[in-house]
Amino acid sequence: MAEPSRFRRFLERFGEIQTKIVLTIIYFVVLAPLALLLRILRQGDLLELERPASESFARTREPIPTDRERCERQF
Repeated sequence: MAEPSRFRRFLERFGEIQTKIVLTIIYFVVLAPLALLLRILRQGDLLELERPASESFARTREPIPTDRERCERQF
């Protein structure tokens, strides 16, 4: 196989640099302001990371009925 030309190597390197620049701009223009806005406006823990008052992290759920009709018609 032939060795890649200088122009192709230049374009590959240019693409790497361009990608880093574009991703940096997206981060500082879109993601960082959005994160700050959510932090300012949030009404509680968005990911529910704070420890609940109880000692367990388990959440209570309503029991699922297990009658015959429900089992026969699952969807």
